Amino acid sequence: MSLMPIYSPLSPAGPGTVTYVSEAGVAGSASQTEFTFSNANIGVAAGDRLVVAIVGTKSQGSAGVVSSVTIGGVSAAKAAEIAGTNPEDRLSMWYLAVSSGTAANVVVTSPVNAYACALVIYNINGNINPTPSAFTVDNGASPNVLTVSIPAVGVAIAAGSNRGGQGTASYANITERNEFSSITSDGDFGITSSASDAYENAQTNLAITFSYSAGSSPTGSGLVVAWGPPS
Repeated sequence: MSLMPIYSPLSPAGPGTVTYVSEAGVAGSASQTEFTFSNANIGVAAGDRLVVAIVGTKSQGSAGVVSSVTIGGVSAAKAAEIAGTNPEDRLSMWYLAVSSGTAANVVVTSPVNAYACALVIYNINGNINPTPSAFTVDNGASPNVLTVSIPAVGVAIAAGSNRGGQGTASYANITERNEFSSITSDGDFGITSSASDAYENAQTNLAITFSYSAGSSPTGSGLVVAWGPPS
């Protein structure tokens, strides 16, 4: 009598990983529409690497929409964008699969004149769909509430921007990774901050909050983007 082979069920893939890599700032003039971060640190090269760029801009006198971000000359895709309560302040997140290289020129373009630009880089690795599964944005008085659902074995990256003074930033229900302050020749650019975590179990309507303080006239905004495994 022959015996049927016994197969054990495949274990689910482990969670994707998310790694904070670097931060940088470029101060410009009131007539600048392009910011170049030369040889920006984009993390450890890997075949499964997704480079995520958080961009904070301070424009001059009008809504500062970011029209494009390129990494090593290749256009990144926009995951989310939000203006502060002052529309001159803009926060956005972009992503691009980049398998090779540890440094690249990152170019941020805005159709309106801008004073300054902050850049924060993350890497996502693992069995992750490069297209985000969900995002949430919020602005106004602190705290900004960013409720988002995150798939099992997925990751999330949150970002916050507060202007009007150096101030502070803090997060709840996600781990803060950086606070980048920048003072330009045209005044205080404030804080661009971020947070991230990987999740083995699915998170339904996770209430991530971004709290901030600044000077006499603060303007704040926050966003969170989630990624999950391929469907």
